[in-house]
Amino acid sequence: MAQLGILLCDDHPAELVAETGSYDQAFLRMFAAVGYVPTSVAVWRCFEGEMPSAADHCDNFLISGSKWSVYDDEPWIKELVEFIRQGFNDGQRFVGICFGHQLIHHALGGEVGPAGFWGLGAYPVDVVQPFASFRAGDSLKVLAVHQDQVKTMAAGVQRLAGSELCPNAITASERLLTVQAHPEFSDQIFMDVTGRVKERAGDALAQNALSKLGEVDQREEIARWIADFIEQR
Repeated sequence: MAQLGILLCDDHPAELVAETGSYDQAFLRMFAAVGYVPTSVAVWRCFEGEMPSAADHCDNFLISGSKWSVYDDEPWIKELVEFIRQGFNDGQRFVGICFGHQLIHHALGGEVGPAGFWGLGAYPVDVVQPFASFRAGDSLKVLAVHQDQVKTMAAGVQRLAGSELCPNAITASERLLTVQAHPEFSDQIFMDVTGRVKERAGDALAQNALSKLGEVDQREEIARWIADFIEQR
């Protein structure tokens, strides 16, 4: 039994993999930065057709970001949606990051659609319910890259933080934890991703996001909260 199953819905381009490792390594580095090492880890490259079966039980599944949209007509996305539904019904716990955040809500009855803007960079969201070290009214920032967002949350999930533009940025329930942003992104990964989307997002927005790299954000606090969720602390 693996303590943590990482469900990859994309990977970095080959040149970035050569420098930083595959996408699952970014999550493990994120955890290591806050002093957490999962007891055991299993990885499935879902976007390449690898899927856990009912026999591949993990205490927690972490669903990564992706360049795809949850409503794209891809067989692996449909299969992963069914896996989330079945796993949740069976009592398993899920963490969703960006695409994973959206896919969990989509699978469990929420609505996901185009945001109408590019969420690019560490834009602020406001805490509406206390969680981790944050109090209601606090503002926090984590690097983000997205065009879609959760419009309507799945039933039974609580909104913890959001903004006028992205109302459902961080959500949770007893067995779900989802974040629209990317706490696992290093500055290097963010720079690479931004370089690849800037033509679509707009050069001005991309340059503004890159100019703010190095400012204080809350990646580590969110990473620690995710680790505590996995450990059920």
